[in-house]
Amino acid sequence: MGCGYGHLGEQLLGLGYSEAWGVEPVEAAAQEAAKRLTRVICAPFPSPEAASGAPFELIVFADTLEHLADPWEALARSRDLISASGQLLVSVPNVSHFSVVFQQLKGRWTYTDQGLLDRTHLRFFTPATIRQAVEHSGFTCVAERSSLRRPGWPYSWAIRALGGKAAHLCVYQQVLLARPTT
Repeated sequence: MGCGYGHLGEQLLGLGYSEAWGVEPVEAAAQEAAKRLTRVICAPFPSPEAASGAPFELIVFADTLEHLADPWEALARSRDLISASGQLLVSVPNVSHFSVVFQQLKGRWTYTDQGLLDRTHLRFFTPATIRQAVEHSGFTCVAERSSLRRPGWPYSWAIRALGGKAAHLCVYQQVLLARPTT
């Protein structure tokens, strides 16, 4: 969902998936993705056309949910489109990253052209709130990974110093793998 130019879907096809569908609201990106994927629907998600391919074995929201007006609806609708043995893969930027918290402590919230405070983000998540959103949509998280992606920062000392309760301050992006709750 939000397949962009179709590069991830193209990689999935290379890994052996027999089909890779994409849903992309930006027409220029959808046209480019159509060169790489089995089918591309140029529309925002949820789209009735997406249901025509259901059930899906894998639904991916790769840095997409934060751009949607109602990501909770998107997650709930994806639950209806996934097979009983399917998987949901979600990645979102973490708004509780220390770089954002430091801005807030200075009384700022500065949007940028990309990154955690991308000016096109409509919604914001922390590792805990994205997990909650996924689970409330009828999924069970089976794996999580916290990306500490910020070049030049030595994170290991910070994570040890902060401990478990505040380690989320070092998480740049949260990735979840979930399955439908039975």
